[in-house]
Parts: sequence; structure tokens; C-alpha cells
Amino acid sequence: MIVYHGTTSKFDHFDLTHLGEGEGKSKFGVGHYASTVYATAALYAGKCNGHTKYVYTLDIPDLTDSNHIVSAKPPHKAIIEKAEAQIGQIPDEAKSSGKYFRKYIGNLLLGNKGTVKKMIGSLSTEGEIKVSKFLYEIGVLYLVWAQSQACPDNGQINVAILDDNIIKIKKIEIVELDEKGKYVNGSNQLVK
Repeated sequence: MIVYHGTTSKFDHFDLTHLGEGEGKSKFGVGHYASTVYATAALYAGKCNGHTKYVYTLDIPDLTDSNHIVSAKPPHKAIIEKAEAQIGQIPDEAKSSGKYFRKYIGNLLLGNKGTVKKMIGSLSTEGEIKVSKFLYEIGVLYLVWAQSQACPDNGQINVAILDDNIIKIKKIEIVELDEKGKYVNGSNQLVK
């Protein structure tokens, strides 16, 4: 699968130890953020003014039922079974969406206790890191969400990639953005 990663940093391989050095948010989980939409990656590269903006074209393994969790959909049965084998029964409400599933497990791994509503409500960065490691250990490679919330089923997605070793950098381009931060078509300069 081809995806794109936008940044102001130039590097030759991805390294999870550098997480948080970019925009620093982990709203959809901790991992290397990428998109199937080039312009979305360019937008993220443009979040830092005055820096060279790069878009990396990445080749990653295809999505399978058991290697990803979609934020707005229930996790695949195989993922739930692997998680429950490690941590015990997970409440149905926490299994109703990937987002709730991730937050519930992260809070559980932190030792937090409370109602299911509390456990699926929010998760600290420390919890996001713990749950990403846990999910990777049970075979999850990606956290996935729709690129457009207005058109969630159009096939365009964003992913948080949980494993450095599955990312192959195909090319790196310098991109130009207009004064509003939008990608200017055809202005790419190939770096790699």
C-alpha cells in the first residue's frame, strides 16, 4: 500500500524514538502518521512555517482484517480474542469501536480503574504509548481512521504505523504550499 508522510525533517529511515517531535499530537494513537492522500501529508508538512517541507512516499504492507484497527469500527474478532487472551474480558462497549478499544486497553495497562465510560473516555500520552506497544505485540500494525469525517467510506484513510521496520521510503519530495497552507500542484522537487 502506498501512503504519504509530511514533515519538515529529512531522514533516511523511520524511528519510533522520534515520536512527538513533529506536531506532537496522538489523537488517533501513537505511531508514524501517514495518509493515502498526498495533499493531506503536504498539509502536515506545512504546519511549521519557515522550514523546508517534505512529503515522503512510503510503501507499507497492505491492510488485512487482523493487522489494523479502525477508529470508528469494531475491531476484528481475531484482534479482540488476542487482546482478551492477554488482559481478560473486555466489555462490549469498549469493543464497539477501535477508538474505545484502544483507550480502554491503554487505561487498563496504566492500572486505571473506573466505569467503562471513564475507561473509554480519554487516554494520556503514556497510555497511548503503552497501548500501541501492546497492540503491536498482538499483531496490529496500524491504527486507521477516515481521511475525511464527512466522507468516511470514500476509501481515503490516514494511518498510524506501529512498526518502523515495515516502512519502505520510495521517494522524498520538497513541496510548496500557498499562503493558506494548501499544496501547490506540480511544484515538487525530488530529493530521493
